Amino acid sequence: MKIVLNIFSRAFIALYAILTLIAVIAEMKEIGFQSIHLLYFIGAILLISATVKNLPWLVYLSLLLMIPLVIFTGYIVGNLQLSHIIIRILITVLLSLIYGCSVR
Repeated sequence: MKIVLNIFSRAFIALYAILTLIAVIAEMKEIGFQSIHLLYFIGAILLISATVKNLPWLVYLSLLLMIPLVIFTGYIVGNLQLSHIIIRILITVLLSLIYGCSVR
């Protein structure tokens, strides 16, 4: 059961990173490249790498750092939405809990 949970959690974390990249690419097409977009690419690659290499502390740190990045990006782009921040926090907590249960 733990193996299934581990695979499940890693797959969803990777999916979260990939969907984040897709959203950033769509935003770049709309408003153009901003230097903040580079941080998303680095964060997503770091998140996927940490998940594949099974580095829990780096997975947690990467997930946690996505929240201020979203806030900062929303502020810079002028599209800061409280609902988006709350959803990101909830997804981070959920993914962290699922991943935490799978690696213990």
